[in-house]
Amino acid sequence: MYSHKFLVIFFLMLVSSLGRAAVSIDTVNRILEESGLKGQVEQFPGMVKSGLAQAREQGHPISESVYQNLLSSIDGAVVPEDIMAEVRGTLLKALQPQEAQQLLAWYQSPLGKEVTQAEVAATTPQAYQQMMNQIDTLMQDKNRVQFARIMDELVGGTDMAVHLQEYMRIAVYSAVMAANHPGAPLDIEPFKAQMEAASGQMRAETEKFIILSTVYAYRNISLSKLEQYETYLMSPLAREFHKVVGRGLSQGLEVAVSKLANALVTSLKSD
Repeated sequence: MYSHKFLVIFFLMLVSSLGRAAVSIDTVNRILEESGLKGQVEQFPGMVKSGLAQAREQGHPISESVYQNLLSSIDGAVVPEDIMAEVRGTLLKALQPQEAQQLLAWYQSPLGKEVTQAEVAATTPQAYQQMMNQIDTLMQDKNRVQFARIMDELVGGTDMAVHLQEYMRIAVYSAVMAANHPGAPLDIEPFKAQMEAASGQMRAETEKFIILSTVYAYRNISLSKLEQYETYLMSPLAREFHKVVGRGLSQGLEVAVSKLANALVTSLKSD
């Protein structure tokens, strides 16, 4: 129950995206705007809905009533501004003013703008379909595939995506079971055991898709520029920034998934 298109959005946000003197909210908001993160988060509700539709098409056991209740609950549970508030809060706690200015300088640089524009362009439905039609060609570019693997290691994209998939599946499974069997003890251990048995395959598929989405996103950027981008990603500031953004996204998405599960239980019980 997890859309590959959602993984594209999530991973590109993670990569486009440290006590401590206070940094202003205005400065953090500028970073979120310049990085393209705000616009990408605004696509989340639609991507979650697409993920549910894809899950049904792939044969996942979602009844019509559960499916319709999930769709109607998404807009109220997966709220982009709520997710952004979590990211904004983690950055306000972690960033020093000087670090914030260095990040803005990167995103406002010619290469920073080119990278951000490429990431944003790769998150549209049209781009997703185009990417899927070019899988073989994209994955034959060994240099770009190697860059994508290094990038994934630097920002932890696969690790975070796998964690979010597991959390979403457990949350929705718990909600459906609680709604369909009110009052019965909830035992999620068998379901977790099933996920554990399939974890190796799920991680491999997720990693492959993360690599593919990265190669596609930066396919029109020269290798020499990607080497410069890799140097930036390896800097202590960039690595810490991506870690903080990833933590904020994870917290925001976990809250959204929990709200979605609770809304589903309430909705189904009222039917």
